[in-house]
Amino acid sequence: MKKPKQNISKIPGREHYSHSYLYKGRVFSYAHQIDSILSFEPNLVLEVGIGNGIVSSILRTVGIEVITADRQEELKPDIIASVTKLPLQDNSVDVSLCCQVLEHLPFDQFETAIRELDRVATKGIVLSLPDITPYYEVRLRLPKFGLYQWTGTRRYRISKKERDKCWQEDGHYWAIGYIETPLNRVVRVITENGLRISRTWRVSENPYHRFFIIEKGKKCREYSV
Repeated sequence: MKKPKQNISKIPGREHYSHSYLYKGRVFSYAHQIDSILSFEPNLVLEVGIGNGIVSSILRTVGIEVITADRQEELKPDIIASVTKLPLQDNSVDVSLCCQVLEHLPFDQFETAIRELDRVATKGIVLSLPDITPYYEVRLRLPKFGLYQWTGTRRYRISKKERDKCWQEDGHYWAIGYIETPLNRVVRVITENGLRISRTWRVSENPYHRFFIIEKGKKCREYSV
């Protein structure tokens, strides 16, 4: 398969978010999105990439106002726009939420997207990206002692066949773990724009999803990759 041209973008539509999209691991990822958003105690959230609307619906249920933005008109977002050019004023929302979206754009647009998510938010960003590196986890729960957990990853070279499959099935230009986009490059793009990652982790039940919490005005803390 030929490498996709840089101006091509496969934007997921209503058909993409069928019942098969709600597999167990993704439901856990929704829980991580919601928990991360609630940790900011926001009043107003921007969700870029409306998906099936589950997260925005739950946030609204608990009294948080949500503005949804997406390039796919048939998903009926509040705003039809690209993450690289959001039609919102500076500091107009508390938190920007953008999960499993930016891989649908060429990586050379990643920095622009991060800047836009930061520009419109006053408190921070909740971001998740696909991570294809192998993930290991060991859990030990002992009475009276609680839960002990060890996690780790190793380098992995994705084959051309696997990359083509990601593009054909999901329209993904890249993921963390591709030779051109290792984790340290993704982190560097974020931090070199004056942003601070306070935490990053992978969802145990769905390690393909790596989350980042970016808090504005906070000193960078140690985090595990």
